[in-house]
Amino acid sequence: MNWRPLFPLVIGLLGLVLYISNLIELERKKDTYQNPPYVSARRREIYLWIVIFSYLFIDNICPVWGLLFNT
Repeated sequence: MNWRPLFPLVIGLLGLVLYISNLIELERKKDTYQNPPYVSARRREIYLWIVIFSYLFIDNICPVWGLLFNT
């Protein structure tokens, strides 16, 4: 059994959870920063990382699914 796709899948999932929580925290605190360009740039950076980690997650879900359910 080749468990190599499991590592990027876990990284993608953990990254998604981390950066979605960062986005939620940014939206809660955006009024306290008093710097709209910083909030906008940080939001774009978080969206970029969410796309990267979702690609890692989606790209590696099929091999792991096949390993787990022998399809």
